[in-house]
Amino acid sequence: MGHIRSDEFFGMTMPAAVRKFLEIKKAPHTVADITKGIEEGGYTTTAKSLYALVSTAIRRMSKKGEAVQLSGKKWGLAVWYPTQPKPSMEKKKGVGDENAEADETSKPSEEGPSKED
Repeated sequence: MGHIRSDEFFGMTMPAAVRKFLEIKKAPHTVADITKGIEEGGYTTTAKSLYALVSTAIRRMSKKGEAVQLSGKKWGLAVWYPTQPKPSMEKKKGVGDENAEADETSKPSEEGPSKED
C-alpha cells in the first residue's frame, strides 16, 4: 500500500514528512514504522536519533490537532477521524500560575501604601 520513492522526503520538514508518509500509506503506523519509512524515503538530518525526532514531531502534531494516537501505539492523521475531539487550545496553568490572579490584586497601588491613622 503506497509506494515511497527513495527521494520522497528529501528536503522536507519533519512534520511535513510525517504527514506525507501517513498520506501515502493511508493507514496508521507506529513511530518506528514512520521513522523507517521516512529514512528510506531520503529524509536527511544531523540529529543523533531520527526516532526521537519523529516522536517529538508527531506529539507536537497531536497537540495541534493534526495527528491522533490510536491503540497499539499507532498514529494517524486527525482528518481520518472527524469525530475525534480536538485538543483544547487553552493555555494550561503552569507551576506558580495559580497565584497569578492573586498577585495582580495584591500589588500595591502606584500611589504607594495607604496611610491609616
